[in-house]
Amino acid sequence: MPPALVEPCVLAGAPEGGLVLVPFAGAGTVGVVCRKHRRRFIGIELNPAYVDVAVQRWQDFTGEVAVLDGEDRTFDDLKAERAPDG
Repeated sequence: MPPALVEPCVLAGAPEGGLVLVPFAGAGTVGVVCRKHRRRFIGIELNPAYVDVAVQRWQDFTGEVAVLDGEDRTFDDLKAERAPDG
C-alpha cells in the first residue's frame, strides 16, 4: 500500500505522540508513516513473512537495528538462524 494512501488517516486519527493500533499490519506501511509523523505504532500480524517485510522496511526507513524484545538478538541474527543453511 502506498504511504500517501494512509498518511491522511494517521494524521487525522492520532495526534503527535498518539498511538495507532493496526490489527492487520501487513508489510508495515502504517508503521513507517507513524514513525515519519511522530506517532507511536502497535502492529499485529500473524503471517511471519509479512512481519519480516515490515521489520526490514522499518530498519530501512529509520536506519536503526531491530532487536528482539528481552534478548540481544537482532533481526538480522534471526534471519540468519532461519536460513536453510543457517
